[in-house]
Amino acid sequence: MKTFDYPLTEGRPSISLNHKEGILTISGRSILPDSDIVYKPIMDLLDNYFDQNDKIVCNVQLEYFNSCSARSLMQLFQMLDKHALKKKHITTIWHYEEEDDDSYEFGLDLQTSLRHPVELTEIQNKKPD
Repeated sequence: MKTFDYPLTEGRPSISLNHKEGILTISGRSILPDSDIVYKPIMDLLDNYFDQNDKIVCNVQLEYFNSCSARSLMQLFQMLDKHALKKKHITTIWHYEEEDDDSYEFGLDLQTSLRHPVELTEIQNKKPD
């Protein structure tokens, strides 16, 4: 399998899956009215990925996501949890901005509702010089 890249566009996050390194990266803004259009194909791709691979690190750094995207993201992570029950090694690293309480709370929800490890990483806001 090759690297998969889904480019960033207005309202749609950048999503890449590096099969060789075992890294899924989701970044940008996710504000689609029907986010299943983006996340369902990724979930299908990951199901196939785990046919040949045993581990993945999911790096998520969304500067904003709407409630529809939050639902789709939770479905994605729940699907990953099912693979974790099959002895796949999954780690999610949830990056949130220093003052973004909503993103932080979502990360906490992930930690408490998922079986696989979820690390919360705060991104410090840069102070102007």
